[in-house]
Amino acid sequence: NNQIAYNIIERGVEVEIFPQAVAENIAITAYRSLVQGLLTGKYRWGKPLPENTRGQTSPQIITWLSQFGESVDRFVAFAEARGITPTTLAVAWVRHSQAVTAPIIGVSSLPQLEDALDSFDYNLSDKDYEQVTYLFDTEVKEEGLQRFPGLKYNFPRLRRNLHLVQG
Repeated sequence: NNQIAYNIIERGVEVEIFPQAVAENIAITAYRSLVQGLLTGKYRWGKPLPENTRGQTSPQIITWLSQFGESVDRFVAFAEARGITPTTLAVAWVRHSQAVTAPIIGVSSLPQLEDALDSFDYNLSDKDYEQVTYLFDTEVKEEGLQRFPGLKYNFPRLRRNLHLVQG
């Protein structure tokens, strides 16, 4: 079992680690599925940070918010249009990966726990997965796969679900 940071913003593991894990039947548990609360809709670009939250003291959250604030707004709207919470959408997106056996979700209140548990009852369609993926400009490069020209695995599902950037 491997614990790896994985979410719609931190996707680098899709290039080498996930294909290897799937090929060798290695379990992956993904932590930071909610990007430290960013994908819950709690933190929004141009709005004051909620008091007594990690966002007030975390430079990483501020960086992510400045870089992905508009994407987060579109992400929240996408979830709301489907009648689900942003938490449910974020966890469903992580769970959609063939490599992830389980997401690790941190909570600090009973409502957060209930929301997180509800997310396991929602399955993201392939179409919605692709649409959500394109809400964020998170580049995935394929250079690692080119190092192994004789690799016998084609990973059709991985290739279908990822927008791979050549270069």
